[in-house]
Amino acid sequence: MAAVNNTEVLKITATTKNAALSAELCNIMADVAPEVLIRVVGAGSVEKIGDAKIYEAAVSPSVTKNTAIGFAGGALLAILVILLIDFFDNTVRGTEELREHFSKPIIAEIQSIGGKAKKKNRGTDADRKTRLLFGNENIPFSTVEAYKSFRTALSFVISTCDSRIVAMTSANPSEGKSVTVANLAVAVAQTDKKVLLIDADMRKPVQHKCFRLSNKVGLSDVITGDKPLDKALNRNVTGSLDVLTSGTIPPNPSELLASRQMKELLETLKEQYDMILIDCAPINVVSDVAGLSQEIAGVVMVVHYGSTTYPELDDAVNRLALANCNVLGFAVNEVSSKHGSGYYSNYKYKYKYKYDYQYGSAKQAEEKEKAGSAC
Repeated sequence: MAAVNNTEVLKITATTKNAALSAELCNIMADVAPEVLIRVVGAGSVEKIGDAKIYEAAVSPSVTKNTAIGFAGGALLAILVILLIDFFDNTVRGTEELREHFSKPIIAEIQSIGGKAKKKNRGTDADRKTRLLFGNENIPFSTVEAYKSFRTALSFVISTCDSRIVAMTSANPSEGKSVTVANLAVAVAQTDKKVLLIDADMRKPVQHKCFRLSNKVGLSDVITGDKPLDKALNRNVTGSLDVLTSGTIPPNPSELLASRQMKELLETLKEQYDMILIDCAPINVVSDVAGLSQEIAGVVMVVHYGSTTYPELDDAVNRLALANCNVLGFAVNEVSSKHGSGYYSNYKYKYKYKYDYQYGSAKQAEEKEKAGSAC
C-alpha cells in the first residue's frame, strides 16, 4: 500500500504467482481498509475508488531486464578480469618495451611458426625439430627471413668488436635458445662464411640432436686432452658449418669453460673461422657463460615471447654484468605475427611486386613502372 504521487489516494498492490489471487487480495484489503483507517487515523470518511485489475502478463521477474543486467555485469566482469591480467602480466609482450627497459638492441624478432607445444612439452625433441632450419622443408618463409635478418644484424653488432665469438644464453631452460643458435649458425653458413657452432651446455646438450650427430666425443674431451680437436669436430655438417658437440658430460662444466685449456682452444679456433657461436646453459640456472667473458665479443640473450618475465631478465642481465659479460642485445622468438614489427608484411609485398615485375612481359613491366611512378 502506497500513496499515489503524494496525494490522499492510496494504491494497494499484491504480487503472487496467481493473478486472480493477487486481485482478490487487493479487493479484500480495499474492503477492510476504510474501517481500519477511520479507526486508526481518525479520518472522516474513506471511499473505495475501484476494484483491482488482473494483469495476465507477469510483472516479475522481467526476463529482458534481467538479461540486460546480466549481460552488462558479465561484460564489466570480463573487462575487469582482462585489466587485472594485463596489469599483473610481467612477461615480455613488446619488443619496444624490452628495448627501452634495458637500453639494448633487439637483434632478432623470430615469428612463431604455429603449432606451439604446451609449456610442459616445450624444448622436447619433437617440438625442437619443427622449428629447425636444418633438414626441415616446412619452415615458413617469414621465419627463414627472420634468421637472415638476425645474421645481418649480429654482423653489424660485432663489427667493432675484436672477437668474432658470440655466446648465446637465456634466462631459463626451454626458451628456444638451442634452436635459435642452431638456426642462426645455419643461416650464417649459407653466406659461405666459415662458421663453428660449439655446444657448451654440458649439462643438457642438444646440438647433437639438432644436427643428428654423435656426442661420444666433443668439447669436454678436447678440453681435458682425452681427444684431439680433429677427432671431435664435425666438419661441413651443412655447407660451411662445423659443429663441436658437448662430448662426455663432466662433473665440473663451469670449471672447464673457465679453464686455461678452454681459452687456448678458442684462441686456436678463432683463427680458423669467420664466426664462432657458443650455445651456453641458461644464466639463471648456472653461470657457465661467465667463464667465457674474456674471450667472447658478448652475449645474445634469447627471450621467449609471452613466457620470459622481466624480473627473470633483470636477474639474468645483472648476473652477466657481475661477470663482466657484454650483453649485445636480445633475440625474441615465438613472436606472434600480430605483435611483430611489420617487417615481414612489408617484405612480402615487395617480394611479390618484384616477382611479377621480373617475370611479366616487357610491355607489362613498362606499364607497371609507369603506374608506380604515377602513384
